[in-house]
Amino acid sequence: MEIVFVGTGGIFDLEFGNSSAIVTRRSRTFLIDCGPTVYPRLYSAGMADPIDYILVTHLHEDHVGSLSTLILHTNLRAREKRRATLLYPTEEFREDLTTLLRYCLGDPSEYVDFVPIEEAHGVGYVETTGLHSPDCRSFAYYFVDGSELIYFSGDVGDPGVAARFLESRREEDIRVFHELYYERKASHSHYSDVHEALGHYQVYGYHVDPRRVPADNRVPLVAHSPELVL
Repeated sequence: MEIVFVGTGGIFDLEFGNSSAIVTRRSRTFLIDCGPTVYPRLYSAGMADPIDYILVTHLHEDHVGSLSTLILHTNLRAREKRRATLLYPTEEFREDLTTLLRYCLGDPSEYVDFVPIEEAHGVGYVETTGLHSPDCRSFAYYFVDGSELIYFSGDVGDPGVAARFLESRREEDIRVFHELYYERKASHSHYSDVHEALGHYQVYGYHVDPRRVPADNRVPLVAHSPELVL
């Protein structure tokens, strides 16, 4: 499996793009999140057409700001025009997505196929609702192929969620991509806590401005790993 980040920054880190990644598993591409900077970057890189599935960690603007634009691109501008496919983890979150997209698309069912995540082989989720923002449904996602596992945290204030999930896994090659925050804040994971909870895995941090990284940070940043950035 491969993962490449479309953007690695937080809500105001526009130079580095809103955090978003493409996971490729057995020739299928999965886009995680689609904030305001994501569609323009995908389009410029010629990557807007090949997206097979879209997943959303939560509905904050920096994670869904160009979602409807990508959906319209898939339907109207792609070389092989088709309906977009959104994988959803729970029925409640499908309802949230439908409500959001109704404002942008009218009737989302004209443009989108909503598919339960269970129907996508090798993809799963960990619910993190309430651990980023109160009353905001949120999810981490993971991808498995044989002995490989990729874990993408989304925004979450407790890296222990990932640690507790991963301790039961038996895959030999586990790569963790976890959001970081430089200050202590209940809605995000402090960099030192991420290292303490997940430092024994192959872990990378994202959702931060890499120019502000504290000197004592021991979590490698996606932004400092060119092979991981689109």
